[in-house]
Amino acid sequence: MPRIGKPTDLSNRILRLSLGSEATSRELRWMKEAIHEARPKISPTELDATLKSYVAQRAVGTPLAYVLVLDICTGTGCIPMLLSRTSRSPITAVGLDISEAAIDLAKENVTDAGLSDRIQIIGCDLFDEAFAQTVLSRATSQPGFDVITSNPPYIPQEEYDKLPPSVKHYEDSRALLGNREGSGETDGLSFYRRITDLISKEDLVRDGGVLAVEHGLGQSAAVQSIISNALGRRIRRLEAWKDQWEKERAVVAFL
Repeated sequence: MPRIGKPTDLSNRILRLSLGSEATSRELRWMKEAIHEARPKISPTELDATLKSYVAQRAVGTPLAYVLVLDICTGTGCIPMLLSRTSRSPITAVGLDISEAAIDLAKENVTDAGLSDRIQIIGCDLFDEAFAQTVLSRATSQPGFDVITSNPPYIPQEEYDKLPPSVKHYEDSRALLGNREGSGETDGLSFYRRITDLISKEDLVRDGGVLAVEHGLGQSAAVQSIISNALGRRIRRLEAWKDQWEKERAVVAFL
């Protein structure tokens, strides 16, 4: 693979001055990976030219591409904040919640983290009929999101009824109960059905995007089934992710 960014390359020298040697080396590696992923058969000459173009853009502070993230039931805002801090690509994120207390807390956390220019917190009801139009009109001028994440309420009614008073009396039931009131559902999976239904009908996620949802213990197979039934052939790959205790706690769909 051809080398770029020799000491005599002005753009590379500027990039190293602005980002530092370690960050520059990391970005160069990401650039190469991104180019090869998009164009596996690219010639060495074209690769060199494309890399130099990317370096020139970054040297003047231009981000190469933004990944647009939608976090549903954002709570404290921890998921978009984590992605903004750790992603290899620049992140623009929108966090949604129905709870005014959660919205206020998430906004405070985003401000304290210095991420107000990258993360927008919006109050919105996932089950509102105009949800997709509201989110897309307020959050982005682009056709859909690159990534949708969610750690929604997923506790079934039967389990909720058995929770100790120390939980039920002090936690907002909307943050725990996984079934929409009046839906007649009892398995705690209403939010997953709604999210996947919106993706299938409203084009909330672009082709090549990702849906990642957390779930409760023992719910992985059911959540995978919901995603598969709703999104069908759009799914390129479906994975069950485990936590540090080797328990399946998330499902990720690559679209």
